[in-house]
Amino acid sequence: MHNTLTGCPRIKKSILLFFFALIQLSTYSQHYIPLPDSDAYWRVDWTLATCPYGGSYARYQYFSRGDTIISALHYTKLYRSGICNECCQAPYSPQDGYLGSYRQDTIAKRVFYTPNGQTQEQLLYDFSLKVGDTIKGFLCSMMGGQVISSIDSILLDSIYHRRLNWGVGIGTLNFIEGIGSAQGFLEPIINFDPPGWLICLSVSGKSVYYQNFQLDSCELINSVNPNNEIPFNLKISPNPFSSIVSFEFNKPNVQEFQIEIYNTGGEQIKHCDIKGNYFKFDLSYYCDGIYFYRIFIPSLNRFFTGKLIKSGRLLDF
Repeated sequence: MHNTLTGCPRIKKSILLFFFALIQLSTYSQHYIPLPDSDAYWRVDWTLATCPYGGSYARYQYFSRGDTIISALHYTKLYRSGICNECCQAPYSPQDGYLGSYRQDTIAKRVFYTPNGQTQEQLLYDFSLKVGDTIKGFLCSMMGGQVISSIDSILLDSIYHRRLNWGVGIGTLNFIEGIGSAQGFLEPIINFDPPGWLICLSVSGKSVYYQNFQLDSCELINSVNPNNEIPFNLKISPNPFSSIVSFEFNKPNVQEFQIEIYNTGGEQIKHCDIKGNYFKFDLSYYCDGIYFYRIFIPSLNRFFTGKLIKSGRLLDF
């Protein structure tokens, strides 16, 4: 009996230490992480374009640079540069140069945006939302009524960032504290076939977020160039598809190709060497979602990339 009683204080002390650690962890996980407001750039790929070449898309970045005062409130100026060519469009004008400014309310966990030439700010991000809340504001100009379906976290450089998710299946997207939207920084919410992808966020020359969706790098796009334009007609059908997707080429000066299919995690799931002008992939055994193709032309020593959408709700013809 004596030994049992003398052991109790130690057990109670261990229990107290355990619960104290849980409280610390809970407090830390609830700590809000604001967006960077200086020396940062967000690299984005935007594939919503009416280009004659199937693999053409805009590649650009947003910069936070300098401060300004609007209606007695402090803002960070936002710029954009690197649009690939006239054919590749990016959301919101102008495509290059000063776009507007954003400010952060770290207590309310909200970010506001004022476009260039305006004085009325709009809600850009609301990281205080809970499951079941509806997303509102500037990014909902093309699609509204999106509801937060789940909230989790993502580990970035040893720090957990709270992540707000919405949509179902191939339409699942998210906002990330301290990062922005998975579709970009100002890219509008578009489910099922999102044309914008945040490739990375770099702060003070260090990459703090990187997603290898289109096998792209975090390097700055320093000049306007159409290097991703495929020098021949490429027809992909159907896209979106449910099980089988075909590639048809018009390639007068190219003798062979290599095609690779990747998932959004950058994992290669298909590879094929092609010597004709038609090929099809059977992806019926893979989950619905977004995939990326990469075409390599040995004779040109060049890669070209694009996006595929798989949805079991569709019928292939």
